[in-house]
Amino acid sequence: MPPRHLPDRRTLLKGGLAATAAGAIVACEPCEGVTGPAVHSRRRVRWRLASSFPSSLDTIYGAATVLKERVEAMTEGRFEIEVYESGELVQGLKEMNAAQSGAVEVAQTAGYYNLGKSPALAFDTCVPFGLNARQQSAWLHEAGGLELVRKAYADFNVISFPCGNTGAQMGGWFKKRVTSLGDLRGLRMRIPGMGGKAMAELGVSVQNLPGSEVYQALETGVIDATDWVGPYDDEKLGFYQVAKQYHYPGWWEPGPSLSFLVNLDAWNDLSSGDQAVFRAASDAAAQSMMNRYDAKNPAALQRLVANGVQLVPFSADLIAGAQEASEQLLRDEAAKDKDYAALFQHWRAFRTDSFAWFGTARVRTKTTLDPKGERIGFTGARYTNKVVGCSGFADTFDDYLGFLGPRLEELRRVLTPTGSLFVHLDANEVHYVKVFLDGLFGRDCFQNEIVWAYDYGARSKKRWSAKHDSILWYTRDPKRYHFDFEAMDRIPYMAPKLVSQEKVERGKTPTDVWWHTIVAPQGKERTGYPTQKPLGVLERIVKVHSREGDLVLDPFAGSGTTGEAAAKHGRHFLLIDSAADAVDVMRKRLEPYAPTVLDGDTVGPAAS
Repeated sequence: MPPRHLPDRRTLLKGGLAATAAGAIVACEPCEGVTGPAVHSRRRVRWRLASSFPSSLDTIYGAATVLKERVEAMTEGRFEIEVYESGELVQGLKEMNAAQSGAVEVAQTAGYYNLGKSPALAFDTCVPFGLNARQQSAWLHEAGGLELVRKAYADFNVISFPCGNTGAQMGGWFKKRVTSLGDLRGLRMRIPGMGGKAMAELGVSVQNLPGSEVYQALETGVIDATDWVGPYDDEKLGFYQVAKQYHYPGWWEPGPSLSFLVNLDAWNDLSSGDQAVFRAASDAAAQSMMNRYDAKNPAALQRLVANGVQLVPFSADLIAGAQEASEQLLRDEAAKDKDYAALFQHWRAFRTDSFAWFGTARVRTKTTLDPKGERIGFTGARYTNKVVGCSGFADTFDDYLGFLGPRLEELRRVLTPTGSLFVHLDANEVHYVKVFLDGLFGRDCFQNEIVWAYDYGARSKKRWSAKHDSILWYTRDPKRYHFDFEAMDRIPYMAPKLVSQEKVERGKTPTDVWWHTIVAPQGKERTGYPTQKPLGVLERIVKVHSREGDLVLDPFAGSGTTGEAAAKHGRHFLLIDSAADAVDVMRKRLEPYAPTVLDGDTVGPAAS
């Protein structure tokens, strides 16, 4: 390896002596506001950069060349960086090791390639259902994320500099179409990072391969599927030649950032001026990467479709199962590592606030077929985009009870003397909410914890898989509530041979454990809303706990299941939701019942 620093070829001669010191003192005329001699760093610097990516990818690998060009231009060639593609100088995906040891001064890589060193490094890149490109950049540069990431890297003798973001990624290339969560089981897929760990929880056989090896592995059948980046890079790597099913979205990488990892000794050996040059050049490289992807991906996707590629969205049940597995995975890691937990808590708080803001500020558009439309699709069809408003829905809260408490108080206020309140929760919050409701209603008003059990979705390998939700039932008056026992739907006996034929034919009444499947991914009931509840569960509540003509209120209406259950059985309904997407789903679903739709901004105070 050549020495890191070489003396400048131009030497300062005085009195027959050659000055070869790293810095040369040059006499100058006094300038206004300046006293003493000016000192210029003239050391020649030569670094080597090992990239995790092949040189054919002029976007992601190209960020390294932008860094090289900017650094050399700003120092007039005095600071040189030689760039090596994946496998050329360092074994693929071992680039961080090389920077850590000083074998190279810089590695261009993704933090999540090195989760074996520390799971916290995932946040330097991305985690499933995490931040998009803009949010990731804001968290790193303005919200303190980069300082926390660098603290995690410091244990490995490197310092991190963001070098770009690929933007939202596609969901990868599959030889066979994935239509449900079950299709993932046994699938061999190249996918790194926390996304890979989440896929493993869903039954995928996960492999982590450098980019240069992926095509051959897919072609020869070593793997059945692979993720990568997006249309432009994926086209260059030729995946469409051996796999035609192109799934989306890449829920595991909504906005992954890449990094330059600089050996700390090499970094500290730079002058402050050269450090400033490197920072400026890395910022330029980062901006260049994002710009290139956004500019090149649309045309590349059109070319892929023209070559017979099938664009396939992941099913709702897969997305729901993946989110469940991913969130559990993040919590599990936090429970094991306090340093990871501190970073995770900071990141999660930012995500909560950012999602709420982005959801509020995001303009929603509706795309419709239009022969005169200005937008031309991949098959030549024309479309029109129409702005239909803004939407937002934040379903994660750092202080969930602080959010829910005031709403529960208001629900108790409007509850009739014979009415009942049902609160549907998962295991993470149900115990805290019950304590709150005991204080709000009184413990004697608590009637049941109904356990809704289902045997569907992701499976954990680290604990008993969570396959139930809790429904807390409270009454306004413990002695005057409505409960129609005869209205219960009867269910089959689990051991029919132990009872009479008459009982088998009649069935039995349910207990406080309700076995009911989730909404079938391909069923007629499916609306497309991500957290849709099954109609059967809400029908049971409505029939038993209300009378015909009663008003049923759901302040978190979502897909409108409560409204349909009420309408089917002769009850009135009042549904509330702040998300425009939910309102759209409910409007369509409940159209047969001719509901009145009110804008909350235009509704005055309720009559007392």
